[in-house]
Amino acid sequence: MRKIGLFIGALVSLSAGATNASQQDARREYDIARRCYVANGEVYSAFKRNGDVANAQLFENKSKNVFGLVYFYGDILHLDREQIAADLKAAANAELPKLMQDSGYLTSTAKDCKSRGMM
Repeated sequence: MRKIGLFIGALVSLSAGATNASQQDARREYDIARRCYVANGEVYSAFKRNGDVANAQLFENKSKNVFGLVYFYGDILHLDREQIAADLKAAANAELPKLMQDSGYLTSTAKDCKSRGMM
């Protein structure tokens, strides 16, 4: 009987670890999606400023798709809509100045987002 109890305890522990790992994965993807949302918005704005309507539209659409991912991962993390909106605002405040002033950072972020299908 004791062996069964230990086995069940180990299964519960492994299950909790898997849940914790999936929550960590969701948090990482949530943070990346927020950054990619802001990056897509910056690229959209740059194309729009330069009169490139076709590429502006492309990045506006990508931005909308990533916006959906932010909310998807936020739901997995059990965040309410107000928290997700606040997190998006915080991401924009933190990321936008770096993306606008540092072309290397923008390029690096764009590569990372593109490799994840978020740009």
